Amino acid sequence: MIKVSYDGEHNTAIIEFEGNIDAAQAEQFFVDIEKVLPKHGKGFKLLADFSSVDTMELEVQRAIKKAMEFFNAQGVTEILRVIPDPALEIGFNAMSTSRYSREVKVHTLRSRQEAQAHLRKEEQNANSNKLEVKDAVIFVTGANRGIGKALVEIALEQGAKKIYAAARKPQTLKQMVEKNPGRVIAIELDVTSEQQVQAAAKQAPDVTLLLNNAGTASLGGFTANYNAEGARNDMKTNYFGTLSMAIAFAPVLKTNGGGAIVNIVSVAGLHNFPFGASYSASKAAAHSLTQGLRQELAEQKTFVAGVYPGPVDTDMARGLEMEKESPRQVALNVYKGLEEGSEEIYPDKYAVEFSLSLKAKAAV
Repeated sequence: MIKVSYDGEHNTAIIEFEGNIDAAQAEQFFVDIEKVLPKHGKGFKLLADFSSVDTMELEVQRAIKKAMEFFNAQGVTEILRVIPDPALEIGFNAMSTSRYSREVKVHTLRSRQEAQAHLRKEEQNANSNKLEVKDAVIFVTGANRGIGKALVEIALEQGAKKIYAAARKPQTLKQMVEKNPGRVIAIELDVTSEQQVQAAAKQAPDVTLLLNNAGTASLGGFTANYNAEGARNDMKTNYFGTLSMAIAFAPVLKTNGGGAIVNIVSVAGLHNFPFGASYSASKAAAHSLTQGLRQELAEQKTFVAGVYPGPVDTDMARGLEMEKESPRQVALNVYKGLEEGSEEIYPDKYAVEFSLSLKAKAAV
C-alpha cells in the first residue's frame, strides 16, 4: 500500500510505503500525488517513509526513479527518507540519488519521529528568518519609479515606521515625501558613487531592512550589437553598486539586530537572454553576490534574500512585447516572501514557471 498526504503546516508531501508494493500501486501513486501537491508554485518538502515496506516489485523501483524526475519538475527543495536499516540505504541511493536535482537537499533518517523532529527544527529556523514590514525602518534604492516606488508605497500601507527613499534625483521623490511627512525621507544616491553610498549609510543609522533595487539594463549581445558603455554601466550599477550598498550597510544592520538585505536580481541572473546579454551577466553577478552575502552575514544574523522577477511593467521593460506583471504586485510578493522567510523570491507567474523549468532541466 502507498499512502499519500500533504502536511500544510510544514509544506511537506508525505508518502508512506507499507507491506508489499506492486506495480499497480505505483501507478496509482502518480494519480494520488498530483492531487495533494501544493498548487502555489513554491518549493515543497517530501517525506518518503519506507519503514514499513516488506517487498517491492522491480517495476516499483523503476517508478521511484521516475518519481524523482517528477518531484524535481514540481519544485521539490528537500527530501527526507525514512530508512530504518542502514544496509537498505545503499539500494535506495542506487535507485534515486542520481535523479535528484543538485539543488535538492536529501536527508536519510532512521525513524518517522526523527523526520518529524527535523521538520519542526527547520520550521523554527525559518520562523527566526521571517521579517515583518510593520514598524521596520527601510532603505530603498531606485525609489522614484517602477518596482522601487511600489516597494515604498506598499511598505507605507503595511505600517513601516520609516522609509529612506533613495534616487539620483531626490526632487523626483518630492510628492512621495510631502504625502508622508516624517515617514518618507528622500536621499540623494547614485549607487555607483562610493562617496554617496557612504553618506547614505551615515544618514540612515537606524535601518533594519535594505532593499537594493536600483539597476540599469542595456540591450545587445556579446558579439552582435555589443553595447560597451551599457555593459559597463550594468556591471557598475547592478553588481558593484549593490555590493557597495551591502558593504556600507552591513555594520548598520548588525548594530540594529541583524535585519535583512534584499537584492532585486532578475530571472536573467539565472539564465542569459541574448537580447540583453551584458545585462544578464550583471544580474548573474548579482545572484552570486547574494549567495555570498548570505553566507558571510549569517553570523551577524542578517537575512539575505534574492528577488528574481520576470518581465515587469516598468520604464526599463517598455520595449518588451510580452505579458508583464505590475510593479505593485511584485512589491506585494517581495514583502510576502520576506514574511515567509524565503531566501529566493519569485514574485510573478513568469518567474515561478521559469525557475521550475530550470530545475527540471538541471535534473535531467
